[in-house]
Amino acid sequence: MAVVRLSQIERFIGTAAERAAMDVTGVSPGSTFRERDTGLMYKLDGEGNWGKDVVSVVESALPAGAATEVTLALIASTLAAQLDITLSALRNSITAAGEDAKTLNDLYGKLNSIAGEDFATSAKQDTGITELQTLNTKDFATATKQDTAQARLNLLATETTLEDVKQALIDGDFPAALLETTHQENAGDGNGEVAEVSGYGPISFQVTGTMGTGTINWEVSVDGTNYEPISATKIDTGAEATTATATGIYQANVGGLKYVRARISDSTGGESITVKSLAVAVARTLDAEVNVSDRADRVLGGVALTGRNLAVESGDFTTESL
Repeated sequence: MAVVRLSQIERFIGTAAERAAMDVTGVSPGSTFRERDTGLMYKLDGEGNWGKDVVSVVESALPAGAATEVTLALIASTLAAQLDITLSALRNSITAAGEDAKTLNDLYGKLNSIAGEDFATSAKQDTGITELQTLNTKDFATATKQDTAQARLNLLATETTLEDVKQALIDGDFPAALLETTHQENAGDGNGEVAEVSGYGPISFQVTGTMGTGTINWEVSVDGTNYEPISATKIDTGAEATTATATGIYQANVGGLKYVRARISDSTGGESITVKSLAVAVARTLDAEVNVSDRADRVLGGVALTGRNLAVESGDFTTESL
């Protein structure tokens, strides 16, 4: 087909059927026909054929800026046909991590950090570009750094770990306020149950049952193997002795000792003796000042502490020189 010169352009309007039946003899190439019933626009080529024109629009007497003759539906369908990416692919390309595992969130964070900058001048625009380019050198999301962050989060206190800390204080260097022990129960001769009394001072023993000829021996130890007698005072008579042959309540002091027992001897078989004890913890007060913040008080659940070099950190609890 040879080059055709466009001259004396004409514009027609009618129905699709009228365009199809139209005699184009003498009509200049480039002339247009708008089908009022379909909204489509056609342009006459140099061989007398109408071709669909999706670019040109019909000039009208409408004010500048008014809607063109090409309908929005035609524009949408034409653009959709030209796009080579689907909406789902576009979504994935936006949300997926790029090189070096960077995401749009990394970009957002960087942009947000420079949001207060004034980029009105060329120099400041260059500064902004430089800041953005540094994203290429940053490592925001490696597996190692994620694991490190997770490990630090795992160290934060939870309700469970706070209870563990509190219990550890009770089980460790900070004894419970009271210690109850059943040394003998309806027993005859024997060493009975040993109470570990580290951190305790005053202790009371209550003896009940049938004594017969049995004798209770109040004994203490530091190593748990070698026991020595300790004096106890019967509270109703004030008598002090290392043994007891009568029921009642006896008091002693086990401060600085580790173990105490109520050994029964000299029974003849008719005895049924029960011995129970109650020890009271001794508060420790040192001459050093202890700084315990309100946060530490929350961490320890209200446990009162006195001592030296107390350090409470996220995930760790250490004591020194208590």
